[in-house]
Amino acid sequence: NYEKFLQQMLAGDFDIAFVGPHSSLLAAQKAGYSVLFKCDGSMQAVLIVNKASPYQKTQDLRQKMVALPDPHTLGAMLGAELFRPPMVPSNVDVNFRYNDFSNTAALMLLRGDAAAAVVIQSALKIMSPEIQNNVRVLAESKSVPHMVIIVHQRVSAEKRQKLHDAILEFVRINDPRRNVFVQSCRPSDKLLSEQEAKQLGPYVDELKRRLGQ
Repeated sequence: NYEKFLQQMLAGDFDIAFVGPHSSLLAAQKAGYSVLFKCDGSMQAVLIVNKASPYQKTQDLRQKMVALPDPHTLGAMLGAELFRPPMVPSNVDVNFRYNDFSNTAALMLLRGDAAAAVVIQSALKIMSPEIQNNVRVLAESKSVPHMVIIVHQRVSAEKRQKLHDAILEFVRINDPRRNVFVQSCRPSDKLLSEQEAKQLGPYVDELKRRLGQ
């Protein structure tokens, strides 16, 4: 239950967490967390359809079912934007069905329970061959900062450094068969910039609204 996880995080229940960048900013505002690592690069949501489907553009999905990940995720928010200007000339009315994870949204598509699905591009790259070989990308969202590892303020500087060093040691295991994490996140010492925080502001506000904050 991702909403429960977020509520626990905002209550300060975790020493360390791996979250979306919008969640990290809210956690900093509400619960005294700070960034330990930001995954290098950027993140995008992609709109996928069955490879054999007739859909060629987003507008072809009008009135269809679209599977999304959990509504509190940045992926779901970016995915919803694909159906609104400026991503399309005018609003495309679709029916959203939210899922716990990106891969369950993709499986909903492959089962024929949805005409399309929204997933995070980096997550799609590590999904099973069954999924990857049977879908194609119809549209891509804007790019936003990547996932973030945050740590609570109660964690001492000494323990924070040990966590920092342990994560760096962990990602040195770069064999994807042994370490799936490195396929989707390469930790960078760069923090979220002021410009990136500004870009994420509307998503932080939307997350607050969805959490009833």
